[in-house]
Amino acid sequence: LGDEESAEKIRDEMLSTQKGKKLTRARLVRIDRMFELGQTEAADAELAEIERSNPDMLSRSIIANIRNSSRAKALDDYITAETFYLLTLRRSGKKKGVTLNAHYSLGKLYKELGRTEDAREHLCYCVENGGECVMKTDAAKLLEELTESA
Repeated sequence: LGDEESAEKIRDEMLSTQKGKKLTRARLVRIDRMFELGQTEAADAELAEIERSNPDMLSRSIIANIRNSSRAKALDDYITAETFYLLTLRRSGKKKGVTLNAHYSLGKLYKELGRTEDAREHLCYCVENGGECVMKTDAAKLLEELTESA
């Protein structure tokens, strides 16, 4: 399998083992990736489905982040994406999940833009503070890719 196919297979396996809020969050990580791959219609449809399911507050915050930032990024509007991610980070306060998601999103954005040290800083935060969530696992994989490409 290619790298992207392998990553998708891992995400699908992770989805199959998650329940409740963790399943919703794993789906949101997958949706975020769908926007990255330019699959905006499918990502929008799945986001709408999650919104109709009455998600918890953290998931609603992640959805807003994806709608504002990942969608902008999918349209190559990196300045808007970075602005929303940084704003989310500043406003997150003590909301650990929101902070984690903002760091994760910034890490991915900076990796894509070639801002390696910035990416490393935000992805390391996710690995160190992610508990047992899909973002921690994905951030660790992205850090490995940064190390391999250095």
